[in-house]
Amino acid sequence: MPAEDRRRAERIEVAIPLDVSGDGGSTRGETINISMNGVYFRFDSYIDPLTKVRMGLVVPGEVESEDSERKAMFDGVVVRTEPETEDENISDYRIAVYITYMSKDSREILSDFISRHI
Repeated sequence: MPAEDRRRAERIEVAIPLDVSGDGGSTRGETINISMNGVYFRFDSYIDPLTKVRMGLVVPGEVESEDSERKAMFDGVVVRTEPETEDENISDYRIAVYITYMSKDSREILSDFISRHI
């Protein structure tokens, strides 16, 4: 019997740059998928679960131009890191973040982007 999907929001598969900042500074990752509740992304460093992060996502507009890009900012907490332990031989971690706060403007930007890709 397949596991039940517990997600409460539509998730889209998309690879776009993502700025991540936390305790030790800021760096860039790339999304694997996103929803209104969370982000799953690739990152070159291990982040401990339950770490609070601030993220910025440059969301492409409907038309390919610099003017159509908008940035959604949000706070979140790491809920899963794969692999589960830090290893100096690994340079591609997959990290899941639950979004804990997003401004109204950022919510509209992200919601518009997701609805265009569903």
